[in-house]
Amino acid sequence: LAGAWQAVMLNYASIARIQALLGRLAAVAKPDEAMLRSEDLALIKFEGVHVQTPTGVDLVRGLTFSVQFGESLLITGHNGAGKSSIMRCLGGLWKVSAGSIWSPSPTGSGL
Repeated sequence: LAGAWQAVMLNYASIARIQALLGRLAAVAKPDEAMLRSEDLALIKFEGVHVQTPTGVDLVRGLTFSVQFGESLLITGHNGAGKSSIMRCLGGLWKVSAGSIWSPSPTGSGL
């Protein structure tokens, strides 16, 4: 009987972990209202974007720029400044706390 009780408790713990994971996945899958489809399919535009880590640390505030197809953009900064985080926001991996991002594919697919 003790072995059966232990098995029930292990299954309960596993179910709780699965439920927590499903909750986190649902939050990530929810579309980011800041991501907008660009009418111009050759345009990527950030307007007043605040980039934060998932833990809430501010990396970039008020970022505004636009890039047309065929143009180049150089983003520089020290380690941890938020360069890769900008791309995470563009790809839809991170939500932005303020501002809007226009891209050809607002879900991040096809970038």
